[in-house]
Amino acid sequence: MNKRRTLLESFDNAINGIIIAFKTQRNMKIHFIITFAILFLTILFKLNKIETILVLICIGLVITTELINTAIENAIDLIAKEFKPKAKIAKDVAAGAVLVSALMSLTIGYFLFYDKIKLPMELTLKHIRGISFHVVFLSLIIVAMVIIVVKAITNRTKFMQGGMPSGHTALAFAAATSILMLTNNLIIVSLALFLALLVLESRIEAKIHTVWETVVGAIIGVLVTLLIFKIK
Repeated sequence: MNKRRTLLESFDNAINGIIIAFKTQRNMKIHFIITFAILFLTILFKLNKIETILVLICIGLVITTELINTAIENAIDLIAKEFKPKAKIAKDVAAGAVLVSALMSLTIGYFLFYDKIKLPMELTLKHIRGISFHVVFLSLIIVAMVIIVVKAITNRTKFMQGGMPSGHTALAFAAATSILMLTNNLIIVSLALFLALLVLESRIEAKIHTVWETVVGAIIGVLVTLLIFKIK
């Protein structure tokens, strides 16, 4: 007969489950990165109590569904040693639950942050409307050069084939940042960011880069481009 677990042991096991999911699941790492960014924006834009509660509910919902999805996938892999259509259905449905929660959270986030981002963005970007295209072109060239230097330092000889950091992601986020600096149209900016995120996701999905390599690439693309525009 199994010894009954204490409340502390149950709590420790639950924390261990979250840690295991973070270590083993690529999507969980992405959720945590996005969570940190959203919490930073929540503090930066000083959301009120109700808005903060909505943000926390959305974060909890997405992470909870991802944990459930991970549990279901591991349970099915343990039971179904060979491919079975119903096992695939169960996995797909669980993944669908994560997608629904993420899309709902994204929609709520859009309504919460739209007005708070729009006004300061318009005020910040008014003075750079006259910047010529050559600044954008030069920023992309400089980002590519920085990536080559970093790859050389990390002993990578192929710019387009994996390694630290992701060149594709860096250039995608550099282009998205340039668009952000040149227009205050949030629809255009959102589409540019969406495409950059798709590039990031595709590099991870194709197993060309790790999550960390794409994140570093994105950071380099954004920071270098912002620096160039600031100098200009």
